[in-house]
Amino acid sequence: MRLLTHNMLSSNIKGVTNGFPLRIEVEKVVEKQVDLSPAFLRNMFSKIEWKALVDASHSFGYAELPEQADASMLDSEDFLRKFHHALLELHLEEGALICPETGRRFPVSKGIPNMLLHEDECIMMTVDKLKTTDPPSPQIPGIGLAREKALDGYSKAVEGIAKVKMKIMSKRKQKFIIWLARNTKSSREPQQVNLERCTS
Repeated sequence: MRLLTHNMLSSNIKGVTNGFPLRIEVEKVVEKQVDLSPAFLRNMFSKIEWKALVDASHSFGYAELPEQADASMLDSEDFLRKFHHALLELHLEEGALICPETGRRFPVSKGIPNMLLHEDECIMMTVDKLKTTDPPSPQIPGIGLAREKALDGYSKAVEGIAKVKMKIMSKRKQKFIIWLARNTKSSREPQQVNLERCTS
């Protein structure tokens, strides 16, 4: 687990109001080399809780980050390399994350934190809470009219297809009736007997 991930996690246990940052219990830390990307670091800097990152890096035994930092320091290559190393290259392979309010341990195994809660720790959404949720936002003016026109066009298209099918069916029916009449007539006609053959 990178410290970037740790900086985004918090304890969501029911009733907890101060679940960030999670304390780190270290058993095994590994370093994994990652290509330096100054653009990525500059983009992430404003999203990082700096003090939490510094404290977490201290728990890993890394103390190269300054206690305070601002955007002007992003022009320094030395600062970017230290920031990059702490944020992306230090991994908690084995250990635990601890809720700062309740002391609940979330184990980290093979670099993956298990943040699943027990049933009694979950925030349950009751029926009353569901009823008090905000209603859906009103429809945008004009959408209803456009939808009505679209449905009207669709129904007309379906009606047109149905008429074409009826015409095709009626033509086929007419042909079938003519064919049936001809074959029925020919089958009902008395067979002519060749008297010459009978008398010879």
